[in-house]
Amino acid sequence: TLLELAGANSTQTINATSGSGAILFEENGDERWSIVQDTINKLHLSWIGTSKITFDGSGGSGNVGIGTTSPAEKLDVYGNIRLSNNANIKVDGSGYLMLGNTSDGLVKIHGDSGDSIIEGHGNALNLQTVRDTDDIKFNVNKGGTDSDATVVTVMKVDGELGHVDIPTDDTRLRLGAGQDLQIFHDGTNSYIDSDTGLLRLDGVDGVWIDDGGSNIMRITNSSVLSYRGLVVTGDSTFDGSISA
Repeated sequence: TLLELAGANSTQTINATSGSGAILFEENGDERWSIVQDTINKLHLSWIGTSKITFDGSGGSGNVGIGTTSPAEKLDVYGNIRLSNNANIKVDGSGYLMLGNTSDGLVKIHGDSGDSIIEGHGNALNLQTVRDTDDIKFNVNKGGTDSDATVVTVMKVDGELGHVDIPTDDTRLRLGAGQDLQIFHDGTNSYIDSDTGLLRLDGVDGVWIDDGGSNIMRITNSSVLSYRGLVVTGDSTFDGSISA
């Protein structure tokens, strides 16, 4: 043992009367790690003279910096952070996770007792992919529990074609405050269903009704043209003439 400091409740002091105080760890006379207290009340854990971790006691801040000697927050990291072993980041209480530039372009992730929220904080919120073959998917745990693997994609933005898809049968696009207009496919047939009021199809130059690309009927502001036989069941009233 080259040096042993012992004693019950003892305090060992390194007192630098000027400049900074330091403990150096050397290898064959070459400096490796060091613990340095500088002249502005910061304690540095350094490797070969370069600070790697800084504990800032100036002004009572108590901030810790990794890769920076001027930490602006309780933990300030200059570089990437990697979490391993299925770790996660949690924010207690009314706190939130803020991602992005420190002055603008922020994404705020937070929640309350009823909702989880991702919001653009200061700028627009863009969802985008890098590769043109990757989709943007909106998934829900449809009809199941958190652990029963019933997650389904209810809406998808096709990355290659740019289409907006609802890829599951009987998943409905519902519009209106009362969800009165519904568009869906039940696996066999397609539906446009209006639960209240009129269902209006309004085209500037008319409305076409097609069957797999084959014209069946065209309705304009001056005429109704049928390209197939017209079968009328029940009483009919005509205001005008009928011609072949």
